[in-house]
Amino acid sequence: MKNKGEMLIESLLSLVIISLALIPISNTLGKTSKTKNRINIAINKRIKEKNKLEEIKSLNYSEFLRYVRKDKDVTYKKTNTTYSLFTDESIYIIKVGEYEDVYIP
Repeated sequence: MKNKGEMLIESLLSLVIISLALIPISNTLGKTSKTKNRINIAINKRIKEKNKLEEIKSLNYSEFLRYVRKDKDVTYKKTNTTYSLFTDESIYIIKVGEYEDVYIP
């Protein structure tokens, strides 16, 4: 009869030890998951910004001017340089988020 009581106490003690070890591990896994999710959101945002910048650069001059004037996420600055001596199409510096590039018509 004495052995049965010892086995119960040993089982309860081992469950407490395992539980105490699993709590920090599960907490770390939760924080890691949240951090990974935040990083994925930031990466997707940067990919979208870069894609938007490339899309803007592919527009013709009149479409470009309409697009940048209506889109609030795009900042642009007209340079004093024109694309050709025979046109009045200026070169622009465009910025979407952290990315900056030059639009040449």
